[in-house]
Amino acid sequence: MTSSAAGITLASLQASVKSRLETVQGELRRIIRSDFGLIAEVNGHLLQMQGKMFRPMAITVCSAILGSLLLSLTAVPVVSSFVLRRTGAHHDEGWFVRLRTRYLRDLGWALDHPGVTMALALLTVTVALDSAKAITSFKILGFAGTIDENAKTIDLRVPTGTDLSSLVPTITITGASVSPDQLLMDRN
Repeated sequence: MTSSAAGITLASLQASVKSRLETVQGELRRIIRSDFGLIAEVNGHLLQMQGKMFRPMAITVCSAILGSLLLSLTAVPVVSSFVLRRTGAHHDEGWFVRLRTRYLRDLGWALDHPGVTMALALLTVTVALDSAKAITSFKILGFAGTIDENAKTIDLRVPTGTDLSSLVPTITITGASVSPDQLLMDRN
C-alpha cells in the first residue's frame, strides 16, 4: 500500500461529503413535512433509516412485478379457459360483424392505396398542428411576460407593492386578443 492510499479512511471519505449529505437530509425533511401526526412520525422513521431499506424495498417491488407477470402469463389464461368455456356454437353479435366487415374493407382499401393513405395522414397531422393555439403575448399593466413554450410557463414581474388581486391580463393567442372578462362573457 502506498503512503497516499494509507491516509484514506472511511471517516475522511465521509467527512468530504458530510455537509452535502446534511443539505440533502434537510431538504428531505422540508419536503416530507406534514401536519398529520402519524405521517410525520412515519416520515421521521424513514429519515432515521437513511436509505437502509432501499434494497429490501427494491427487491420486494421487483419480486411483486415479476410474480404478477408470471401469474398473468400462466394462471390467468388457464383459469379463464375454464371459466369462459364456450357453450354451443360461437356467435358474433350483428353490430360486431358489421363493424369488422367495414374495418376489413377500409383496411384493404388503405393497403391497396398507400400513397393516398400517407397523404391523408400527413394532411391530418398538418391540420392538427396548424389549428393548435399558442399564447403569443401576455401583458399585465403594460408589462409583457416572457413565454417559454417548451416549459409551458410565463414569467412576468410587476413592481413591488402592486395589488395582485385586481390585475387583469391581456392575452394574445395566435392572432386573437382575449381578456378574462371576455372569456367569462363567452361562457355565459
